[in-house]
Amino acid sequence: MDIATCGTLSASTSYTLTANVSAGAGNTCFTIGGLNVTLDLNGFTVTGRIKCTGGTNCNGLTILGGAVSCSYTAPDRGCIRADLSNALTARIVLHDLTVTNTATSASSKSGVSIDWQGRAATDYIFEGYNLTMSSNGGSPASSRIINLEIISAGTSKVYDSTFTCKADDNACQGIVFFAGRNVEAYGNTLVMETASGTSVSNRGIVVDNDQPGDASGANIHNNVCTANDQRCFRFRNATNFSLHHNTVNNITGPFDGFGIIHVGDPDYSPAPTYSDYNAAKVWCNTFNMAGGTALGSRDAKNWFVRSNTFTGATGRVSITRTALALESIVTIENNTGASGLGTASTVETGATVNHCLSGSFTGAGTIVDSCPGATESCGTAAPLVSLNRSSIAFQAGVIETTSGNETFTLTNTGDATLNITSIVTTGAAFINTTTCGATLGAGLNCTVTVTARAKSTGAATGTVTFTTDAAGSPHTVALSGSGIALLSFGGGKP
Repeated sequence: MDIATCGTLSASTSYTLTANVSAGAGNTCFTIGGLNVTLDLNGFTVTGRIKCTGGTNCNGLTILGGAVSCSYTAPDRGCIRADLSNALTARIVLHDLTVTNTATSASSKSGVSIDWQGRAATDYIFEGYNLTMSSNGGSPASSRIINLEIISAGTSKVYDSTFTCKADDNACQGIVFFAGRNVEAYGNTLVMETASGTSVSNRGIVVDNDQPGDASGANIHNNVCTANDQRCFRFRNATNFSLHHNTVNNITGPFDGFGIIHVGDPDYSPAPTYSDYNAAKVWCNTFNMAGGTALGSRDAKNWFVRSNTFTGATGRVSITRTALALESIVTIENNTGASGLGTASTVETGATVNHCLSGSFTGAGTIVDSCPGATESCGTAAPLVSLNRSSIAFQAGVIETTSGNETFTLTNTGDATLNITSIVTTGAAFINTTTCGATLGAGLNCTVTVTARAKSTGAATGTVTFTTDAAGSPHTVALSGSGIALLSFGGGKP
């Protein structure tokens, strides 16, 4: 259904913009009032908010293909805002979007805010990919700026997107998973621009919770973060997280006790009585150092730093405790290029570091030489294909008439370049166009758009087949549709 004005979208159907639309940056442009709504921005810009709240109206919502700009702040923040407390039946999907919240005097603002509190831990509530979000700079010191926040006990996935925290934005965060179970982020680019006087405030990816154990099982991998005096990865009350195969560039400091990876600092109420991270791991990452603090641990125990690579200027480690005086214990062992990691480190009284091949640690805490220690198998660098759709069903179409265009994404979620030998579409009713070339770098993606044009009546089937050098090749997407005849009525006298 084509639309060219702001309003309420109540039908369970696909809407397609045919022009830029505006309700004013501080107002709501679209209210989602139905189930399973798809809003295709079609390359146009929405000025104002897109919002769904109450009932079940957020279920199955998909927004894609354009830009959203607003100036909207707390408490009901976000240029795209989903707020639902009822039963979940289908996840929200956002893709191929640029979202910008231009508010500058905000105490709190977000680009996208998904608030689905009370969901079951097994619910898959959100998927976002090919997103571009950035703060706009100039926010006051008391503000909190979040590009993408997902508040839920459910499972969410964010990949192949770019998040930027501008200089002079305070407490800017790229992605926030709050109270999430088994959340995943991969293939994302995180840019923490140099800030004036806010060197410890910004974070690339945050996994957080207000109770221990709920933010568990996070899998954060194959992302690239440019640090510039900021924290790239922040874990609080996030048990058994796994941070691996990420690349962090330009780690400077001093961070005032925080690190490029910051673990701990519980702040929920009532005050916690333990700080066990249940064998969480930081492994097989690459840290391109320029000084600064690589690792910061405060009131966090039972987490491990293994088989990472440190290059460039020597960094340091900070292992401290807050006024809660909980156990702070980290094991750092068998990392490459880490011989100076302990130099100028801080191990406070009551804190413990177990280390091997990590230099000479100093401090009043407990320092244990734990060699030979353990290692992690990082594996041989290899490409890995991920397709966000396994099948596409087109609506029935009149013979020799286009009945629809559908786009899907191929992502290289591995850690080596993917070589694409061929992309072949079979089935006379289907043709494709693609942004994919002969190679695709690690963490990058490309798209394929399939057009259906029936050649005869009846069912039509086909396949898009990718032949690559990744394991499991060839990879396929199944296509289906049908053709119908155009009815005609003869003229003449009765």
